[in-house]
Amino acid sequence: MEDDANLNAQIHRTRAAAHRMAASAHDLSATAIAMAASMKKVVDIQTAAEAQQVAAHPDLAELNVRLDGFYGEAGE
Repeated sequence: MEDDANLNAQIHRTRAAAHRMAASAHDLSATAIAMAASMKKVVDIQTAAEAQQVAAHPDLAELNVRLDGFYGEAGE
């Protein structure tokens, strides 16, 4: 009888550990999703800042005008 109780308790401890492991995996997935969204925001901000720096740079602005004259405006 005592062996059955010990076996039953061990089964429940094993199942509880499996549930904790699954919960940790789900928590890791949720963290990765949140991190991906944050990283996308960082990349968007960095891309906008780089575009602003390129547009404000006088040498690059002149080169842009020359290239537009040679190749035509983008989207034409």
